[in-house]
Amino acid sequence: MLRTTLILFAGLLLLTLTVSAQEQVARYEQEKKDNGEYFTVIPGGEYGILLVREDNSVRGRENKWILTNLDTDLEEKWTRELSVESKFDFRAYEHFRNHLYIVFVEADRIVSEFLILQIDLESGRIVPYAIQNELAFELTNIIAVQDRLVMAGYVRESPTILSYTVNDKKFDVVPGYFTAKSDIIDLRPNMDGITYNIVTMERSYSGYFLRLRTYSYDSDILFEREVQMRDNLQIIDGLTLGFVNGNIAIAGSYGSQNSNFIQGLYFAIIKPEGQDNTVKYHDFGNFEHFFDYTSPRRAERLEEKASEMSGRGKDMKLSLRLFLHNMIEVNGEYVLFAEVYDQNYQRGNVPYYYSPYDRFTSIYNPYRYRYFREAYRGYDDIQNTLEFEFLEAIVIGLSGDGDVKWDNSLVVEDLEQTSTSSMVDAYADRSFVHMLYKHEEEIVYKSIPYSSVPVEENWIPLRLEKDQDNIKSTDEETGGVGYWFNNAFYVWGFHRVASAEGKRNVIFINKVIF
Repeated sequence: MLRTTLILFAGLLLLTLTVSAQEQVARYEQEKKDNGEYFTVIPGGEYGILLVREDNSVRGRENKWILTNLDTDLEEKWTRELSVESKFDFRAYEHFRNHLYIVFVEADRIVSEFLILQIDLESGRIVPYAIQNELAFELTNIIAVQDRLVMAGYVRESPTILSYTVNDKKFDVVPGYFTAKSDIIDLRPNMDGITYNIVTMERSYSGYFLRLRTYSYDSDILFEREVQMRDNLQIIDGLTLGFVNGNIAIAGSYGSQNSNFIQGLYFAIIKPEGQDNTVKYHDFGNFEHFFDYTSPRRAERLEEKASEMSGRGKDMKLSLRLFLHNMIEVNGEYVLFAEVYDQNYQRGNVPYYYSPYDRFTSIYNPYRYRYFREAYRGYDDIQNTLEFEFLEAIVIGLSGDGDVKWDNSLVVEDLEQTSTSSMVDAYADRSFVHMLYKHEEEIVYKSIPYSSVPVEENWIPLRLEKDQDNIKSTDEETGGVGYWFNNAFYVWGFHRVASAEGKRNVIFINKVIF
């Protein structure tokens, strides 16, 4: 009944709701002849965008990489070519102000060498740093704190945090006792730019709890506190936001023990020692739009079941997973972004659970990494290949005390791929939360006015270089969207374009503003 009333009310409201306008103001193309070449697009904020591609025409002891920097109007500023020993794989990147850091890791080695490139986006100067590493370190997370890189990962199943300062020849181990049977949930800088948080999930006799550590720029522990969670509950993931009113917030999803399926979201406000932490749990009965990904009739049944179970103090279990993006503070509220997806197993001989382009990321999903470490350990021959079906992106507004004030969604239409790279991104201004994704030859977006009021989605064709151009085919496993700077997003990918001059295969980047 509640959903039916909302739909009828929305029909009237959508007639008068003012939606923020979207515009594609620029496009960049670069021809790409070899479909097997790796490439990615890295945002550098107001310093532009870096297009990174591997040139397969040159093979041997060294591989050739081509880096092209574009300004905020997508005009070329500079191009650099460099050679990297073929033993290295492009593993991660991170950005701080005008500097971009690209991390290469030696492939197929238990104890791997590292190569870090420091790129000045203004001048185009590139400085390589070879790192002497003696640890069997599996990298999962990376952040930049001023001119230092902080990396989280595992050494023989035990969480380990390393830091690297430009010009050094080795990593430093960040202090802190990390138990072997714990998992890294989040590594994230605070808004002050000089401190950062590490959250681990640890096990007790009654269930799981979180441990928050806050470090200084010099990796000294400033604050450490345990966050006790509800008994018989498993934390699936989480992310932090600090500092807000002197506190640190943690939000994430949870399920029952020995299960990776979600039952709801938790929100915790971690306060200084001597004050009680605030921890709240929100099952699916607390949300109006979580089930928008399915048909209205089925959504109504699921909502009724979730509300009925919530009234009995129980959580509804769903065979779905969440990919948490970000949490921000705006208009005095905490705003949380996440994607909801399902997964299917396929039998095969190759564990192809990453697309070639999934390696090129600065945002790791610790839950995804943890899941694959467990799921694929011990298999020798036949492997399970995962295919992910993206269902929707959700945005949730929480009060300063962690109560749900509103929620909304953007349904993702027919998107499946073999990695959990983010499909949707979001940006919040003072009036709207803008959410968008790329679907084949179109951009799909919503501008949501900080409420649960249903908002109509918009489908806009991708801007092409010339009016007479036509897209003949698109590689859906490649590309996506990302928030760039101010009110701008970038949309990128690879497709085949036909025009009066003939056909061409191009890497494209479109700038979208709201």
